[in-house]
Amino acid sequence: MWSEYFLSSVCGPPLSSNTAIAKDVGIYQHSLSPTTGIKATFKKSSCPANCLAASDTHIFAAQQDKAYVHVYSRLRGNQEAFVAFSDRIRSLLLVGDVLLLGTAEGKVLLWEFPFSSIDIIPLPIFQSILHFSHLPVSPLLTPVTPITRMLPSIYSISCLAFHICTGRLVFTPPIHIQAVSCMAATRNHLITGSDDSNLNVWSLSRLLELDNTVEPEPERTLSNHRAAITSLVASRSSNPHSSLCVSASRDKTCIVWNYRTGDALRTILFPATPLAAAMDPFPRLLAVSLEDRSIHLLDFFGDKPLIGSRAVESSSTMIKAPAPIAQAAVDQGPASCLGLSHDGGTLLSGHPQGQIVKWSLNGHGTELASLNSSVTNLIVLPPSPPQVNTRTINIVKPSPADQYAPVVQLEQGTMSHDASSLGKLVSTPGLPLSQLVDAVTAVNSLRTAGTACVGVQGPNGLEVKEEVELSHVLTQLGSFAELKPASMSSL
Repeated sequence: MWSEYFLSSVCGPPLSSNTAIAKDVGIYQHSLSPTTGIKATFKKSSCPANCLAASDTHIFAAQQDKAYVHVYSRLRGNQEAFVAFSDRIRSLLLVGDVLLLGTAEGKVLLWEFPFSSIDIIPLPIFQSILHFSHLPVSPLLTPVTPITRMLPSIYSISCLAFHICTGRLVFTPPIHIQAVSCMAATRNHLITGSDDSNLNVWSLSRLLELDNTVEPEPERTLSNHRAAITSLVASRSSNPHSSLCVSASRDKTCIVWNYRTGDALRTILFPATPLAAAMDPFPRLLAVSLEDRSIHLLDFFGDKPLIGSRAVESSSTMIKAPAPIAQAAVDQGPASCLGLSHDGGTLLSGHPQGQIVKWSLNGHGTELASLNSSVTNLIVLPPSPPQVNTRTINIVKPSPADQYAPVVQLEQGTMSHDASSLGKLVSTPGLPLSQLVDAVTAVNSLRTAGTACVGVQGPNGLEVKEEVELSHVLTQLGSFAELKPASMSSL
């Protein structure tokens, strides 16, 4: 049985003067299964709703009514960095190695905190990438654990496992006329919701382009709501037909969108203002908490499908929300944040009076924790983090997009796991015999098909003089790899 964990954050003044409760703890890490309890705490944070994000190594928390973010190391259990920005932060989201920040002025900031990658690549190719990217400064190479295996000196090529940290900071123009209150993202798209009632859909690849001479613009604007957006969730699917997102608004509605096409697939009317929403990864279930303390659970594809070809009503028809599955207690208050487990079988809710409640899908609730301040965020962590070849050593603080230097961290032990032909070539002392035999065969085939006169143009634009030079190169490589004389006699 796997272990499941989730993060919670609190914001606001302490609810109790009890000295046994730590007053300066702002973020908690809880275990959800097989046992429940608080496993770790992080201090000195006051994180409002939609302002908490986490990777497998770090936690990012924007501070209430402030223009800075606290960065915590999950591995060391302490605060690692204090990062200041120019605008107050209203929402925060992490996509891979890019931290997205929505501001009170209606802009979005993208911080490559780092943009990290480890790969096996010839150094000249890496230098060419930097050259053609038109970077204004030279890269800073910091060999911590250098790779000692080299190709033969006749090639004059070394290979590196590289880890790039840029700290690049990208701004979008203030497309929203009010604060960016919430965001949702997939691998390719960013959706921003605002107090101005609009949603904007952005291409992440275009936002992160190195050419910053073109001002980024959203692909489309979704404007069916009539009041501020309170919550936004999106599916992980990259299929254009199942690219779903759900927006909750103070106009007492939730709208299910296909954000790739801009179509409103269903509008759901609630009896009170929706405060928070959560969607399972499939996506199948949508959980919504309301201001009247009720919690609703909707099944997109149940007995009465809300969307799709089996839906009874047309997509333009507004429907009323079904009866709630649960009602929070009066002393708990309405759920200000929600979280669904990755199997969709458990719903978590955080409340203004500090309670965190675990709900089964039939509405039975169990209190997991009682914190000393209002619970503002819940993040259910992946039970099995994705396997990557990278690791974040240090956080690179942001700098303007036209003034940054990539930091290359050399790593050891990545080449043995590279199954590509280049990886095998690099991890073999000298050159593999099979590679040299293929090269000899290719040269002989060119010689057979071409002319024997030096200086005469041969097939594929290769001069015979170049064939002779290449033959000498292969002869030297053959001696390096201790080829049998018979293998080289054909040269």
